[in-house]
Amino acid sequence: MNNTDRLLKALKSKVAPDQELPAFFSEMSTAQYKYAVTTFAFNYYNYNEKLATEENGFAFSDEDVTLLHKAIDEIVRDALLGNFDPIVREKAISKLDAFRLKASMRTKILVTYADVVALYNYVLSRLEDYSDNKEYAYVDYADENFVTNTTKRLYDFIFHDKDNAVINDKIRGVLSQLPIRMTKVRFFDLLHNNLTLYIGSEVSALNGMLYRLRSACGLLFYEDPSKSVFESIGKSIVSLETASKSGAFKSGMSKEMLEGYEADVKLLDKKIHKLIEDYTQVAELINFLYAAILSKPYVTIDANERFKMVEPVLRAVNASLLSGNPVSAAALADENFQKAEGTLEDDLLNINKLNGVFEEVQNVCGDFIEAMNLSAQEKCISYSKDLVSDSIFAALSDNKEENTDMLSEETLSDGKGGIKENVDAEMIEKVFEGLKELFENGFSGSKQLSRARMAAAISNFNVFFQDNQEIVDYIRHVLTACHDRNELCASIQLEDQLMMGDAEEI
Repeated sequence: MNNTDRLLKALKSKVAPDQELPAFFSEMSTAQYKYAVTTFAFNYYNYNEKLATEENGFAFSDEDVTLLHKAIDEIVRDALLGNFDPIVREKAISKLDAFRLKASMRTKILVTYADVVALYNYVLSRLEDYSDNKEYAYVDYADENFVTNTTKRLYDFIFHDKDNAVINDKIRGVLSQLPIRMTKVRFFDLLHNNLTLYIGSEVSALNGMLYRLRSACGLLFYEDPSKSVFESIGKSIVSLETASKSGAFKSGMSKEMLEGYEADVKLLDKKIHKLIEDYTQVAELINFLYAAILSKPYVTIDANERFKMVEPVLRAVNASLLSGNPVSAAALADENFQKAEGTLEDDLLNINKLNGVFEEVQNVCGDFIEAMNLSAQEKCISYSKDLVSDSIFAALSDNKEENTDMLSEETLSDGKGGIKENVDAEMIEKVFEGLKELFENGFSGSKQLSRARMAAAISNFNVFFQDNQEIVDYIRHVLTACHDRNELCASIQLEDQLMMGDAEEI
């Protein structure tokens, strides 16, 4: 019977786990260390190989990413490869915590900028000149035949399936591609109706929906682009805002001008995603190094054996990177190093098994943990559990600055010092008022961008109408209310592509 089984047996028998608990914590820390230090070693090795083999040298797209990598190299030298020193360890943990927060916040800003750029792609996709396009010559908002036939075609597409989930997906798809001709009052009614669907559900479900909604609308973690830490990207976004507000994005503009704007937006999107990639990669290195250093004081001899398998490569890579002139360490990637990589899958399975037991231990053994002076190790295990998870930017247990929740403590409060676990009507009203203010600010820009935000929101809504006739009425209203023929043609073309894609899947 192993430590975990003995611990579970003691918990079920309500016997004080005086021996089992420290042994389990040691097993958990060892498992986390082995997985973290091995994964870090391979990521660190691959990073060095990338720098060493780049023909024309390698440069990150942001100076701060370079500085973070240099700081990591110093921490590896002092806290991972050096002799154990509690003061060095604490300094390393403090630095890694700050680095991780910085990478996380920068990435959130960049992701929001990417979402905003996607909105401009939506705007530009509706400006093409269709005056000479014979395929869509039939499109005419004043032609009753066009309106009736198109309404029927879209309606039939939506309700071809009988599955309600499929129907709702199609409603979202069709409505988000149609021209947006909706008052803000109507939009906020739809928003409120969608929020009320979550009454009675778990808070996590509402939080997930709010994250997706705000992301789609470029309202996730918005930073004023005119004051952005990413100066070049900020200027480009301001330039797009200015062009849209000034009327430069004209319907039916010349092909050359439209292609010029599209090229600018494509380049901007590429820059943003390169930065996101760079910050994500450095955050991954930080996570596994952080977890390894947290776990190191609590591990068994078994973990030390694993470290010896990757140590030669770690030392060579660290020296290579600290020198400022990276050289390949491939010659040191011997059988032991490759063997360590082969253990990662088993390591992860073991960690996942232990995680379930750890959660039970936290719920049942709080007093024992404190009485046995295991609180510090429990915190390290809890942090490492998040650090080696699939979510690179998972918020560590008590770091509120990292929190990605869309719901404030005030919104979640039950008024009695506790936190609500399920959504109620009061919570929905608070969320709605906050979203309304957020969208009102988002609608303060150009009409084109406001409509793009509405379309993005609609693509995330779950309910729209009381009955099928309302859907028919809405489609007819949009088709007759959009007097911009180019926008209408572009929307019909996008609807055709949507229906064609669905047919191909079938």
